[in-house]
Amino acid sequence: MAKLLSLACFRNEGWHNLSARSHYPSMPSFPKSEPGTPSTSVVEPSTMITALFSVHGMTCSACAGSVEKGIKRLHGIQEAVVDVLNNRARVIFHPSFVN
Repeated sequence: MAKLLSLACFRNEGWHNLSARSHYPSMPSFPKSEPGTPSTSVVEPSTMITALFSVHGMTCSACAGSVEKGIKRLHGIQEAVVDVLNNRARVIFHPSFVN
């Protein structure tokens, strides 16, 4: 019975999409400042914006984790929390980096 259920997950997907490589964009790289010098790209917490998004198509916590990880890797995102039960995502971002 367990073998039947595990194979049912791949019924419509096929095996061609399975790979060990990540499908997420790479993390942006920022130049490191010299030791002892303040960073010029510090953003004040008051300039951040919180947005709520409706996210559909998530069926499990793994889906929510994938969406959350993908959002967090985007440039200018401070925090992202995805709620699979309510189909919502709360994103805190720097408006000067995100359009």
